[in-house]
Amino acid sequence: MSRPQATGIDRRRFLGVAAGATVAVGLAGFGFLHGVPAARAQARGVGRALTVFYSRTGHTRSVAEAIHRRVGGDLVRVDTATPYPEDYDATVAQARRERDSGAWPQLATRVESIRDYDIVFLGTPIWGDHLNPPMKRFLSDHAAALSGTALAPFATYIVSRMGQVRGNILDIAPGVRLRDGLAIRGEDAARPDRDVDVWLGRLGLPLRQIER
Repeated sequence: MSRPQATGIDRRRFLGVAAGATVAVGLAGFGFLHGVPAARAQARGVGRALTVFYSRTGHTRSVAEAIHRRVGGDLVRVDTATPYPEDYDATVAQARRERDSGAWPQLATRVESIRDYDIVFLGTPIWGDHLNPPMKRFLSDHAAALSGTALAPFATYIVSRMGQVRGNILDIAPGVRLRDGLAIRGEDAARPDRDVDVWLGRLGLPLRQIER
């Protein structure tokens, strides 16, 4: 996905760290990625946890998996009903149109039982300083059910850290109990463990004992 800066707009900055397309995952019909029983998360004091993410290059997925290893619960990847183009420039153009128009893409993933979770970790690559369009759609589709639920955002980025993600979330799902977020630079996403541990500690969440 990396290219030199384009004339008139920094295309790498617009997509930020768009992250990885692999196997479609959802709670309804697709099962879990590395899911562990909710009772194990509850026993550790985290409550029932969901880590949900969109990933294109794999960076956001790497951070999501590190979080999931520590808090347990369920891990769900968000997929669009129609994949983004393989071509980088075409994806940039489509994502910009979606951001500017608010016509976010339809999704192939829906979490029917999302109101049953005590905390949701929501992961996005930063595209154009924003929560990316698929995750905006995910929040919009689940906003009512998420009301009153603790939501902790995490993002992968090139230059803008969390960008406007907190504002995006509160605009779309004002009823969530928004917690502090985590931003990890794309080049550091392959080894996110230390940053994840510090962040979860700041949130006051107990960690699983991880063998490294």
